[in-house]
Amino acid sequence: MPGQAEPELAELAQAQIAVCMAELDPRYRQVITLRLAEQRSRAEAAELLGVSIGTLDVLLCRACKAFRKHWQLQFGDSSRL
Repeated sequence: MPGQAEPELAELAQAQIAVCMAELDPRYRQVITLRLAEQRSRAEAAELLGVSIGTLDVLLCRACKAFRKHWQLQFGDSSRL
């Protein structure tokens, strides 16, 4: 049945994301959590991290690159989740 596998795929995706997040530098993990998971504004995330918005942008870019590297090492380029 369509839709039956969706919760299982969502759980798998969450588990894979958790694996990669656990391997990140804590500051990278925090910036990804604030901006992408919690969807806080750039200004609010920068304030919470005690950095300028420009520094926040750099941190987020580096954090995403680090996440992508861990993802590729763990799950390869072919994983679609």
